[in-house]
Amino acid sequence: TLSTGQGYKNELKWERLVIGKSVELIGSMFYSSGSNTQRQVNVETLYFRGLTPPQVGTYSLVPDMIYVPIEALDVYKSAEYWKKYADVIIGYDFDE
Repeated sequence: TLSTGQGYKNELKWERLVIGKSVELIGSMFYSSGSNTQRQVNVETLYFRGLTPPQVGTYSLVPDMIYVPIEALDVYKSAEYWKKYADVIIGYDFDE
């Protein structure tokens, strides 16, 4: 759980997050914004290095843009949780 403290405007946004090849599950990721309200973590750019989309917890990341290995592009676009972000999933060659 991430705690925002008093200085935040009830929103937390990470600029970039890289998910490694061996990650199979992204657990619940949320933060408390006061009054016991749980909010999901927003991510500007999310990078997946693995060919298999990880499963996710109840609360998870809300990405603006997702980069995945080119050879796994269709797999991510049709994966259970990630398919709702299909229009912002882009294939990328991570070896470049």
